[in-house]
Amino acid sequence: MEQLRNKISLYGLDFWKYMFGQFISIIGDVCGHIAFTWWILEQKNGTEAIAAVMAPAMFFRIFLMPLVGPLGDKFSRKKILAISEALRGIVTAVLALLIILNHYHLPILIFLFSLLSVGTALYYSASTSIIPQLVKPQMIEPSIQLSQGITASGNVIGGVVGGSLVAFLGVKETYILDSLSFFLATIVILRIKSSTLPQKNQTQNSSIKQWSLDLKEGFQVVYRVKILFSWALLAMLMNFVVAPLSIALPALIKEAKNLPAWCLGWAEMSAGVGAVVGSYLVAKSLKQFSRANLIYWSIFGLGLSCALLPLGDNVYFIMASMFMIAVFGMLCNVPASTQIMIATPNHYRSRVSAILSFMCQGINPISIAIIGILMAEIGIETTILGMGLILSLLALCSPFVPDFFHFFNSQEDEVKDFFESRYRLSQFKI
Repeated sequence: MEQLRNKISLYGLDFWKYMFGQFISIIGDVCGHIAFTWWILEQKNGTEAIAAVMAPAMFFRIFLMPLVGPLGDKFSRKKILAISEALRGIVTAVLALLIILNHYHLPILIFLFSLLSVGTALYYSASTSIIPQLVKPQMIEPSIQLSQGITASGNVIGGVVGGSLVAFLGVKETYILDSLSFFLATIVILRIKSSTLPQKNQTQNSSIKQWSLDLKEGFQVVYRVKILFSWALLAMLMNFVVAPLSIALPALIKEAKNLPAWCLGWAEMSAGVGAVVGSYLVAKSLKQFSRANLIYWSIFGLGLSCALLPLGDNVYFIMASMFMIAVFGMLCNVPASTQIMIATPNHYRSRVSAILSFMCQGINPISIAIIGILMAEIGIETTILGMGLILSLLALCSPFVPDFFHFFNSQEDEVKDFFESRYRLSQFKI
């Protein structure tokens, strides 16, 4: 009990309130996704109907991410998170009602999932930038690492809980619980006492002109800070290869390896467990390797694990490969994103985070389409092998990112002023 009190005191009660809200929100989100897809399949509309609803919502969310980014640098991030959770709770409640009434109407579903995308985009505009405002300066890095681990755990637990709820309670009941989880998250987040207004938020002018200026400033900051822009381009290329695994893995298991459906569930669970383990290993790995070297070799390991994925013929080999893909993914992403967050001034943090996410994820629909065509033309296994080899080659590009070793190897007291000292952001004018 004493150890638990020390843990709470170390990070602060507000941080744990935020993490609890995030954790139950993620579990609810995963449960809702499982319940919805199951309901669509029960309607005998097939996977095409799932894509018809999800694809427009995905495009809408990606498009919204940079547009709502300025909100997190102008208004209270706590209130933005609460609004996003409440909005998702309301929309999910309406979806639950449609499921209870067994009313399938595609335009209504697309509209509701687009509203969910608004809530999700709002959530991501403040979810990472709020952490440094909830903890002491020396706890920022371990807090971000812990947040990544809890998020990964939520995805794993959400899959298990969601599948169990759908199997034992039913789709309707699962969706009702999903809605309640968002409302509970809203209540918890509103109980955060720390001020979450950006430090330079002197006015809350919400005019269209001011919003457009804020958005333009965010894009220009990313472009001006060469390490940010170059790293974003490299991350975009990496995501171009990694994102299509969402369609390549099911195709590999079902079509290429002729394995049963439960193997896909176990492979995805292995990836979730790998993400948890990877987030735990970050702190230990940084004691043994420099941050820049850890990122470099993690990209290489990510590519190698992907290349090995199609070479085994049994589910255990595939599970091991997915586990290692997730581990190396976290060992690359967590140190890089943590360093960038610490270096980004608070009043730019939400916009920079949203724009980087937009640059990385905006390529997903195109990459998924291209990889889908390649799998049909040259084969599933050959395509995945090529994806892995390209990822490994991208590791060789990382040292050419401007200031790569200087920036990522900087200590915390140095990196927090890195962008200002190197690029003079305080003198930056639109």
